[in-house]
Amino acid sequence: QLLVRTLHQCTMKFPDVANTILPVLIEFLADKNELAALDVLVFIRDVMQKFSNLKDLIVQRLLDICGQIRSVKVLRATLWLLGEYCSSVEDIQNVMTFIRQSLGDLPIVDDEIRRSTGETKDDQDTSMSAPVQRLVTADGTYATQSAFVSSTTADKKTVNGVANDRNRQPSLRTFLLDGDFFIGAALATSLCKLVIRYMALESDSAKQNRFCAEAMFIIASILHLGRTSLPSKPMNEDDHD
Repeated sequence: QLLVRTLHQCTMKFPDVANTILPVLIEFLADKNELAALDVLVFIRDVMQKFSNLKDLIVQRLLDICGQIRSVKVLRATLWLLGEYCSSVEDIQNVMTFIRQSLGDLPIVDDEIRRSTGETKDDQDTSMSAPVQRLVTADGTYATQSAFVSSTTADKKTVNGVANDRNRQPSLRTFLLDGDFFIGAALATSLCKLVIRYMALESDSAKQNRFCAEAMFIIASILHLGRTSLPSKPMNEDDHD
């Protein structure tokens, strides 16, 4: 922590060294030392705020390291930075791609139920020619799911009816299933910022609608999960609001 803070102070005084220091420090985000990682995020925030020419480099580095972050606090702050400072269509789309990969197949509830009953993706998606399918959710309502979602290899063993391979699951989904819905609230805030910025940058209305629908689908999936018995802890009212 002391080293990170010292480098932070030096970089603020001598910004020319930021290009050299930042890529190394960003690696700390995947470190087990959560306090040091949080200090790095404060450093990154200050650099992005003061030196706009480094934003693109930092956003790319953050996207590279996001999949390796195992601390919910660090990932939550990283999502905030990405939502706040992504300024190009390509970067926004890359963030959305990471979020989808980190959540796994959507809707989360339907995918978890499918895993717990031992069904495979192939059992329901018999043909890739069908772009959309309707699934019955836990409360008896219908949900629409795209057939073209990322596939994951899951262990079909279950504990109390819930798939027990959480260590193999994407990080965001693992945190949500553990009942940490504060990161879901932070994710929803970042998605809203990304949608607003995307709408301003992209003139194609079809792409605008598709991106907005994707964000709404993710948020709705998290809200639905929070109202079921699948997570270790239920979603509280503050996170729901």
